[in-house]
Formats: sequence, structure tokens, C-alpha cells
Amino acid sequence: MIPLQLRLRNFMCYRQPKPLDFRGIHLACLTGANGHGKSALLDAMTWALWGKARAKRDDELIHLGESEMEVEFTFDLGGTTYRVLRKRDSSKRGRTLLDLQVRHGDRFRSIAESSVRATQAAIIRLLRMDYETFTNSAFLLQGRADAFTTRTPAERKRVLGEILGLSRYDEYEQRAKEKAQEKAREVAELDGTLRDIDRELARQPEYEAEAAQAQAQVAESSAAVREAESALRDLRHEQQLLEHQQTRLRDLERRLRRAEKEVGEIERQIAERQQRVQLYETRLAERQQVEEGYAALTAARQAEAEWNDRLARYTRLREEQHRLERAVDAARRDLEVEISRLSERIAELERRAAAAPRYERDLTEVRQRLARLAEQQAGREAAQAQRQALAEELAGLKVRNQQLKTEMDDLKERLDWLERESGQAQCPLCRQDLTDDHRDQLLAQIQAEGKALADAHRANTARSRQIAAEQKRLQAEIRRLDRELKKQAAQQRREAQLEQALAEARQAAADLETVRAEQAARQARLEAGDYAPEERAALDRLSEEIAALGYDPAAHEEARAQAASLASFEAAYRQLQTALERLEDERAALTDLEKRRARWQATLTEDRSQRDALAAEVERLPTVAAQVQAQE
Repeated sequence: MIPLQLRLRNFMCYRQPKPLDFRGIHLACLTGANGHGKSALLDAMTWALWGKARAKRDDELIHLGESEMEVEFTFDLGGTTYRVLRKRDSSKRGRTLLDLQVRHGDRFRSIAESSVRATQAAIIRLLRMDYETFTNSAFLLQGRADAFTTRTPAERKRVLGEILGLSRYDEYEQRAKEKAQEKAREVAELDGTLRDIDRELARQPEYEAEAAQAQAQVAESSAAVREAESALRDLRHEQQLLEHQQTRLRDLERRLRRAEKEVGEIERQIAERQQRVQLYETRLAERQQVEEGYAALTAARQAEAEWNDRLARYTRLREEQHRLERAVDAARRDLEVEISRLSERIAELERRAAAAPRYERDLTEVRQRLARLAEQQAGREAAQAQRQALAEELAGLKVRNQQLKTEMDDLKERLDWLERESGQAQCPLCRQDLTDDHRDQLLAQIQAEGKALADAHRANTARSRQIAAEQKRLQAEIRRLDRELKKQAAQQRREAQLEQALAEARQAAADLETVRAEQAARQARLEAGDYAPEERAALDRLSEEIAALGYDPAAHEEARAQAASLASFEAAYRQLQTALERLEDERAALTDLEKRRARWQATLTEDRSQRDALAAEVERLPTVAAQVQAQE
């Protein structure tokens, strides 16, 4: 995985910095004072990928004074660019959003699952490691450099297996077993097929004998079959002739039914034509009344059309008037919205500015705690230096006691030798004769030296015990100070967050007067009506045009009612025109239909005679069909 870009919003000490671009960087070193956000950048990467960082809860990572945060991390994996977007909202019961995207061309396409948990599992499968594996291999958390070595053997084995990809061999083993089982099933199926083939081949002689017997029977039956086939052909020829006659009979019956249906249709059309001729003659008798009514309808509709034209122009003017009124209202609403937005901005700035004293108090307290922690750090370093000096002194005492023990052992051997020697002995040093006085003197000297060595050894031993006790006390003090100093990083982050929050609060106080002045200016424009001047002037002109148009709704309604009362004459007039145009045609069509009916009736008489003759011949078909079936 190669990082490409990191974008933060309200994450730890970062409010909304510019995106951090890693492209072109091969080796990077982050420097800065404690608590200024170096580790926060790495925490942002791990939180985006795995939802985990140094904090115990996600809400502790949100920038002070905010309720939500967002991290977008883009990286390259195997030549493909991916982007992870994770958001956290601490309001109400808290909500986390997670999206995984892959680049296609110039755009990113989401490949996230249906839930946050499923999407997180997809990211772990893509990276082939979880958070614990990452923090024990590629990324060492601050203060946890020994996290891998302090784990159990099983956990270290699991982490190394994920890093080296050993789980792939378990998958290969499972796939090999499945392939072997599949081939074993195929072999079993082929063995069964071979056994079936062998059983059939064993019956080949039996099948050949049955075939020879059947061929002999076929030869005996061939002559009888030929005689029977000749008689059957004659009967079938007669049957075919009768079936042809039967087909002709059916066709003739179908033609008779069609002819009867056609005669019925012609008679129906004759009746309809007679009715229409009678209707047209009746309408021609009312011709004068209909023409007078239609002339009155035309005049009434012309008057209504004039009023409709005025109404159309009046409607257009009114629509334009409404549009301009909406524009004026919209301009007023926009001004009111700006005033409302500035009010919200003022409230927000007042809220932020009011928080400055609290941030100052909290910052003072944090700095006091950091000062105490700095003193404890100095105390720890002093205790560590003292402990190191005592360790060096203890090592020197151990070496000195070993030397003293060697010297005391040497003196004891010399003392034992002198006590054993008597008479004419030689000095072990100068090889001269050793008298009794000289021996006693030498014994006293050795005993004095041994006592001095023993006293020094005892003194060193006592000092060693004192050093051990002091080391134990110093070790306990160092552990206590270490527990206290673990709070230092959190306090430093808290200090950086409070410094930024205090700067933002002071900036809010500086911006407050400017925003208030801007709101007062817009409020004055609203009260003075200083908005949409062009639309207001156009409204005045439209009011004059509407008054000059002189549209009267009552007169328009009267013209509309007059036209509606005469509307029935329009249909009567069209019917009159239809009667004038079609009466002669209907009379001619009626004469043609009567002639067609006479021709069809003559055809029906001839076809009924042919049907009776064919029916008499076809009566023999069942008898011949029975003879054919018997012969077959």
C-alpha cells in the first residue's frame, strides 16, 4: 500500500487543513514539538482504514468544540488507486459512515458493501491485514515499540502468517482436496459406464441368433403381405374418391353458410339505408329554422371570440404582474434570508467568542499540569541517573569482592601451609630457611592481612545491600513517575487543541462587529424597500395597461352564455349539410343492395341442389372405410 493523499476535517488538532499530498515522496520525516499533530496524521490513516487509533473512543478524536469529523485517504495498491472515506457524527446517539471507492479512468466508483461492518471486512481483505497486524509490523505506535515481542506465541504466529500471506497455502490445500474429490467422482462414473458396456458385449451372441430367426420369419411373410397390399390399394383408391366427394360437400356447405350470411348482411344494410334516407328527408324539412339558428350562433361566437382575445391579453398581463410580484417577494425573501443568515452567524460568533474565557482557564490549567509533568520528567531523569550510578557502583563492589575473595583464599592457603610446617622449613617467598620466630611473625602478618581483607569484604557486602535497597526504591519511584508521565501526550494534545480553539474564539470576537454592521445595513434596506427597483417600476406600468384594456368579466360571461344557448344549432347545421350531400347517394346505394340480394338468392338455390346430390354419394364412405381398416 502506497499513500497518495490525506484529507482531514475536524480530526484531533486539525480543523480543516489543506490536503496532504504524498505523491513524489519516497522518504519523509515529520518534526515538531510534542502535541503539534505529528502522530495525528498517522492516526488519521489508521482510523480511515480500520476505524482505530490511539484513542479509546472515536468521539475523543473529534476536534474540540465540533460534533463531527471526516478523513479521506487515497492510496495505491497493486497499480490500482483506492479511496476510503470515513465520517463520524457524535450528535444524538452517534453515527459512522464508511465508503470504499476505486478509480475508473478520471472518476471514482463506490465498491462499498451494504453496511459499515461489511465494508470494513472488504477493506481488510483488500489490504490483507487488520489493525493489529499493521501496528505490529509496518507501523509502531508511540510508546508501544515492544507490542509484538510482548504478545503470546500464538498471536505472534498469527501476525507473521498474515504479513507473509501464509493463509494462501491453507486455501491452496483446500482447493487441492476439492479437486481430488471431483476427479475421484469422475473415475467412479467412468468405471460404472465400462461395467455396463461389458455386460452388453457379453450378450452379443444372443442378439445375433434372434436377428437370424427374425430374418427367416420376414421372408415367409413377404408373399402374403404383397397380396394383401394389392387388395388394400384398390379399397384405398375407392375411399379416396369418396373422401374427395366428402371434401367437396363440406366446401359447398361452407359456401352455402357464407352465402346465407351474406344475404342476411345485405338485408341488414338495406334496412339501415332505408332508415338513413328517411332521416335525411326529415332534416331537409327543417332546413330554414336550422339555417337561421346557425347564423345567430355564428354572430354570438364572434362576440365571444373578441372577449376571449381581451381575456387572453388580460391573463398575460396578470401573469406578468404575478411574476413581477413574485420577483419582488423573492428579492425581499432573499434579503430576509441574508439577515437571518447573518443573525445565525452573529449567534455563532457570540457563542465562540463567549467560550474564550473558558478556553483560557482550561489552557492555564493544562499548562500548569504540563509544568508539573515536566518537573516529574526531570525527577525521573535524575532518579534514572542515580540508579545508573548505583548500578555502576554495585558492579565495582562485586568485582572488588571477587578480588578480595581470591586474595583471602590465597592467604588461607599460605596460613594453612605455615601452620602445617615445623622444624627446618623454607620461606615460600624467598626460599630461605624459616625459623620458628620467623614463622610465627609471618603467621601474624598473614592473619592481620586476612582480617583487613575480610573487613573490606564485609563492608562491600553491606554497601551492596544498601545499593540494592536504594535501587528498589528508585525503581518504584521511576515506575510511579512513568505512570504519571503517560498523561503528558494527552495533555500536550489538549494544549494544542485549546490554543487553536482560543485563537478561533478571539477571531470570532474580532469578526463580530463586522457581521453586525453588515446585518444592520441589510435591515435598513428591507425597512426602506430598497430592493427589486426594476420590477417595481414594471408593476406600475402593467397596472396602467390592465386598466386601459377594459376587460369586463360580466359582459364576457353574457356572450359566453348566449353562444352556449345556441350551440345545439351547430350539430343540427352539420346534420343538415350531411343530408344535402348524402341523400341521393343513399338512394342509389339502396337500389344496388336490392340487386345484390336477388343475385345471391339465385346462387343459393343452385348450390343447395348440388349439396343434396353429393350427400347421397358420401353415404357409402363409412362402409368403404370399414373395409379398408379390416384389410389393413
